[in-house]
Parts: sequence; C-alpha cells; structure tokens
Amino acid sequence: MHCPKGSTVPKLEAADGTTDLKNPFVKKGYFSNPLVPLDTYKCSGELFCPGGSPGTCFGDREGLTCGDCKEGYYWTSEKCAPCGAVPAAWALSVAVLVIGVCGSYYMLTSSYTAKASVMMCTTAALGMLVALFQNLGVLNTVSVEWPAGLRDLLDFASVFTFNLDALGFSCAAGSNVARYVSTASFFWIVAVALPTVGLLTNLIPILKRRGLAWEKFKTISTLGQFLQVGFTTMCNVGLMPFMCYRHPTNQESILKYPNVFCRTEEHTIMRVFGVLVMFLAFSFFIAACYAAYQAPRWSGKPRLAAIRFLIFRFRPNVWYFGLVLLARGPLLSMPGVIATNMPSLQLTLMHMILLGSLCLQLWFLPWKSPILNLVDGLSVSLLVMLLAGSLGYADNSGEEAARVLALFGTVISSMMVVILGGMVMLGLCALFYRSALGSSKELRIMNLGKVPEEKDVFQSLLDVATFLKEDGQGKEKNLYL
Repeated sequence: MHCPKGSTVPKLEAADGTTDLKNPFVKKGYFSNPLVPLDTYKCSGELFCPGGSPGTCFGDREGLTCGDCKEGYYWTSEKCAPCGAVPAAWALSVAVLVIGVCGSYYMLTSSYTAKASVMMCTTAALGMLVALFQNLGVLNTVSVEWPAGLRDLLDFASVFTFNLDALGFSCAAGSNVARYVSTASFFWIVAVALPTVGLLTNLIPILKRRGLAWEKFKTISTLGQFLQVGFTTMCNVGLMPFMCYRHPTNQESILKYPNVFCRTEEHTIMRVFGVLVMFLAFSFFIAACYAAYQAPRWSGKPRLAAIRFLIFRFRPNVWYFGLVLLARGPLLSMPGVIATNMPSLQLTLMHMILLGSLCLQLWFLPWKSPILNLVDGLSVSLLVMLLAGSLGYADNSGEEAARVLALFGTVISSMMVVILGGMVMLGLCALFYRSALGSSKELRIMNLGKVPEEKDVFQSLLDVATFLKEDGQGKEKNLYL
C-alpha cells in the first residue's frame, strides 16, 4: 500500500481507484481484503489488480488475488465472459483428442533407418516447434511483467503447458482443484488407456483378421512417443503445486492458481496428484535410460521397435541424445520450485540449463539431417538470448530500458517462431518433392551443401579399402620378420 502520514482506513476505503499520493491507496498488482482492509495480497499479474480501494479487481474477477472469474464465467483476454456452449466444445475436443491419440498408432509406421527421411525431418521440425512453445510456456510461469507483444506470445505458448483457462477450461472442469486434478490425471489416463486399447484390439477377432490388432512393441513406442512429446508439460504440471509465492501477509499461494493458498486442504489434494504425475515422469525417464543403455544389444531384434520414439531422430552414434532433451524438461521447471519468489534467480537458473543443453547439442550435432542441427541450434540460441534479456524485465530497469527490452524480446521470440515455422513448411513441401532426401537430387538446403556424386563416393571408398588392404599386408610382413 501507499500510506502517507495521516492515513486512515476510511481514507483507504474511499480511494476509489485514485492514485493521489496525498492519500492512501492499494498499489497496482495487489489486492486488499475489503473485510480486513489492511491485509494485502499479491496478484499473479498486475492486469487483474488495478489497485486503488480495497476489493478492486479488473474485469469482474474475484478472490483474494483476483485469480478467478465467478462460476459460469471464464476469462477471455479482457474480461470474464459467460460459458455458453464452451462445455460442449470441450466435450467434443476431448472426443477428438481420444481418437487422435489412438489413431497415432497407425500413423507411426516408419521403421528405424540410419539416414534421415523427409517424413522424419517434418515430424522432427514439428516436435521442435512444440518443444519451443513448451519452453516459452515454462518461461511464462516466472513472476515478471512481460511487455505486451511478448506477453501475448507467452500466453499462447502457455497452452502447451496446459494453462487452458483462456480456452474456457474452468467452464468444463469447475474449481481450481478440479481443473488441476483433471489436467494431472490426463497423463495417467493416456498411459493406462493406450495399452488397454492395444489389448482389446487383440481380443476382437475381426481386427486380428484384418491386421488391425496392435502389436506389443509398436504400442510401447506409441505410448513412449506421447510421453516424450508431453514430458516438459508433464513435469511442469507435476511441479506446479510446489510453486508457492509469498504475499505481504506472509501467506503463500500456488503460482498458477493464486486463489488456492498453500498448506490448505485444497493444496494437499493438488500436491498428491502432483506427486503422482512426477512419479509417472520419473518412471518414464528411468525406463528411457534403460532402453538407451540396452539399444545396442537390441539392434536387429524386434524389441528395438519398442524404443523407436527415443532413437529414430538421431544419428546412430548418438542414439542416446533423446535423454538430454528429456532431462531438460524437469530441469527448466525446477527453478520455479526453488526460487518462486525470486524471478531473477529463476531466469538465471533457466538460462544456465538451456546454455548447457545448447553446448551439448552443438558438440554432438545429434540430428540426422544437417538442416535440423542448424535450426535447433539457432532456436535454442535465440531462447538463451531471450532469457538473458528477460533479466532486464525482472530488475525493473526503468521505462527506457523496458521499451528496448520489449522490442528485443518481441523480435527474438518472433525469429524463433519464424525459423521453426519455416523448417516445418520446408518439410511439408519436401513431402511432395520426394527426392529432397535420399537421392542424388537431394536439396542443398536439407544437407547444407551439395551432395557428392555417386562415382566420387565409390572411388573414395575404394581408395580406403585399398589402403586398409595394403596396410594389413604390411602388418603381416612385419609379424613374420
């Protein structure tokens, strides 16, 4: 609060949105309980709490942190709007999602190959784009007032970390606890449902006769593909109940659900489901480590198909690099637990984690296609720059610095999306030009250079073979001598 000399509670209650420095008022970004006006609470964003007099929230929001809309309403970009047909739309979306997850089994048909393919490049580029939005969604959990352009992008990206309030999820799920439980249960439901569907398809005779019954190893790979794509989101969701930020009253709220106070019964329920999600994530990561360790022994055996999701995007000599990308997910979310009330430390730790990941990536160059290594390196480098610039948002460097940083952040984030979006479009175009990879007519951009002629490659191999043969004969003569 702003409390000059002579301030009284009646004067505070009469503030009525004014910021006259001669009179008391609640500062922007905070909420004062109208029943106990001297108790103030920090809001999750300055937009929701305009300050002024006690009990003031923006856009008909309610709660001690202006964290929710009233029942039957959901938050749009500017106000609380009535739910209307939103629950029916969510029911339809869930049905489509179920069909899509089950149908993904039949789309993952390619076998493991040492060389990149057009389809592999396209799916890898799409995966990079999803991973970028997941990382930006994790960045959006840092308690920083982002500039308008960058904030819009981060709000969109937060959908990829299951921040679905802007899509009216509260209309379908209800309270904060119900929304979190539904989100956390989703991963377990899919993890149980896919093997169950696979088992049922083998019990239906007509599916077996038509070759539509699910194979064991391919079902495992489909489940692994889902968990791998959603691993960053899964870890962020699992750790969310442990991200508690502090109010001026020394009470604490959950960062994503500010109206839920920590160490309450609601918080306990959310922590239980958070632990279950993290148990699933940890079990999957351990299983992936074991699979990567055993991959060389499984080479040429049917069970290698079970870990296709883990190794098919990377060069054979660095088949295990998927573990680095998996580990990056929980590591990026962990600073939110360790330093929820210290945004600068959060950003610094995230910067260090991404920089370490970038170093490994540039050292190993793990992707099968050169263009993928370039695009991934550029996108992560830009994300590292964005994190470095974000430290300026956290320390309130002044209006002039804020304008420069806002432009910097918007340009950097836009470049990331453009680069990855361009790679996705290139991959989709290559689907129609099937010689883009795997022939003498390969596109230069896919290999970052001209492909050598077959006769030149053959002659080089022949020279190597001749050298090895002569060297071997020389060694044999030395042994006789």
